Amino acid sequence: STVVKYYPYGVIEYFNYSAQDMADEVQSLSSAYYVCMEFLEKDTAITTPYYLSGTRVTGDGFVFDFDYYVNNTPVFISGGLIDTAGVEHAIEVVVDSGGVKKYKKYAFNFSLNNSSSGNISVDFLEAINSAMAVKGAGEYKIDDIKLGYYVSGSDSECGLSWFVDIEQSRTVINADTGDMMIR
Repeated sequence: STVVKYYPYGVIEYFNYSAQDMADEVQSLSSAYYVCMEFLEKDTAITTPYYLSGTRVTGDGFVFDFDYYVNNTPVFISGGLIDTAGVEHAIEVVVDSGGVKKYKKYAFNFSLNNSSSGNISVDFLEAINSAMAVKGAGEYKIDDIKLGYYVSGSDSECGLSWFVDIEQSRTVINADTGDMMIR
């Protein structure tokens, strides 16, 4: 009744197909979150700290999304890795009927490299100006801007980048070099 899959790009998926004992009991967000956290605490392979980045309700149940962070700075997964691995967040847990129905995680642990300089040559305003230049002439609403580590999956080191969201498109700007990627 349980299936576990490991993919070569670093994703582990767990599916529980068994019927849960509490099938007729109404599940609340708080009870589902409690089940989720109990399950995550049992995964001793996760050594990178994580935080709850979102929740939603689907036909499968309550979905809890978590992302990693290093040195109080979030770690974001690149668009290419999202497309390849099928994950938008580092950890996704689906809880239904009092049990974990599905668990998916990007199975990498991150740590701070103290030998790296960690320079930020591109400041907040430069990042916004660069993202606006990509959009072209016109008036646009900036939805969000964040500073975080950018995981591409192709490199063992993650650099700091600015993540600028403007009207449903994300521009990622390397905080050291100013190089841009659009997602």
